[in-house]
Parts: sequence; C-alpha cells; structure tokens
Amino acid sequence: MVRQAFDTNSSSTGEYSNSVEVTLKALHALLNDMLKRQRDLEELKSKALAMDSEWRNLALTLDRLFFVIYLVVIIISLTLLFPKH
Repeated sequence: MVRQAFDTNSSSTGEYSNSVEVTLKALHALLNDMLKRQRDLEELKSKALAMDSEWRNLALTLDRLFFVIYLVVIIISLTLLFPKH
C-alpha cells in the first residue's frame, strides 16, 4: 500500500496527483479571495479615515466660525450696553 503511494507507475498515483492538484487549486482560489477581501477592507478603512478627517476639518472650521460670531455679538452687545459718553 505504501509502495503504491510512492510508485510513479501506479494508477492510484495519478488519482492522488489529481486530488492534490484540485486541492491546491482550491487553496489558491481561497487565498486569492482572502487577499481580495483584505484589500477591500483596507480600502474601506482608508476611505473611512479620509472621510473622518474631512468631517473633523469641517467641525473645526464651523467651531471657529461660531466662535468669531460669538465674539462679534458679545462685543456689539457690550458697546451697546455701555456706550462711551
């Protein structure tokens, strides 16, 4: 039996070889699929980080804008409440 597995002239070796080849092809396809999913996941993470950065910049800009508006309103209010005579 063991001799048949290593005998290159045996008919079962051809079957064994075909089985290994099919298994290797299946593993290759599986690995390619896993790599594709990994690349897709990294691309999604990259897009999410870019979007997060854009929202953060927008929030900082709006925060500064509202702060300036707040300061202007306070200054105008103070000048109207306490005018110089």
